[in-house]
Amino acid sequence: MTIQEITEIAGYLANPNRLTHLEVELPQVMVAKYSAIYLAASGLPFPGSADPSVYVIPPGGNKWGREMRCYIYVTDPGSFPASLASIATTGGRPGYDIYDTRVNNIELIDALIELGFVIGSPQNEARIRAAVAPELISHFNAGYNMP
Repeated sequence: MTIQEITEIAGYLANPNRLTHLEVELPQVMVAKYSAIYLAASGLPFPGSADPSVYVIPPGGNKWGREMRCYIYVTDPGSFPASLASIATTGGRPGYDIYDTRVNNIELIDALIELGFVIGSPQNEARIRAAVAPELISHFNAGYNMP
């Protein structure tokens, strides 16, 4: 995925109409390491297991690595970034009834966090927009302005 595609996706997901929600699931042994990574990428402390968007699997649990999920409310299925459509799945998760689309792509979600997205919701459009390089703002705006 190119930086232009990632930036277009960021614009699409930063639009408050999409109700973008990020979550992470990881084993307890990875919490300290990921907390440092999240802080470096986002500038914010890792929310920790008290946050309902963070799932920490206790020692002995069946979890070997970190999973990241992005839940989206797609406002117009006919207008969706092609690079996002290729990795998205229709349907959310029990208890997430407002979301009709899910993305399980750790590389993309890590890139989104570097662009100002946060674990949980809502996302802060101004924070995200401010993180976009000036030469990429047209890609961000193209995604943001999709119906």
